[in-house]
Amino acid sequence: MMSVVVKDNSQAITKKIHQSVDNILSAIVVDVLRLSKEQVPVSKGGGTLKSTGRIYNPKYLTRQIKYSTPYASYQHRGMRVDGTHVVRKYTYPGKKKRYLIDPAEQVLKNTSNYIKRYAV
Repeated sequence: MMSVVVKDNSQAITKKIHQSVDNILSAIVVDVLRLSKEQVPVSKGGGTLKSTGRIYNPKYLTRQIKYSTPYASYQHRGMRVDGTHVVRKYTYPGKKKRYLIDPAEQVLKNTSNYIKRYAV
């Protein structure tokens, strides 16, 4: 008589998948922050906004990028919430509004490359 043994490896496989997703997510967010910091508006007096850009892990398999100055969202929109005080000129070339969304869109176009590179 012949027998077949089936071994359940689903937990190990699930763990590897989660680790791969976490690695991919981390790499994407690091690249978005790096590109974002290159585009953050900087005043002649310094780079306070730029220096506050951080990555946070609020919960499992989640990342957030935050710039923690009171005027970060104003600078990102390029105007106040009510549409007034539109920023028309930035002090240095390459600095602009949408300094977080534009890099995210650029990086996410290459998601398949991150999957190929960081999937276990």
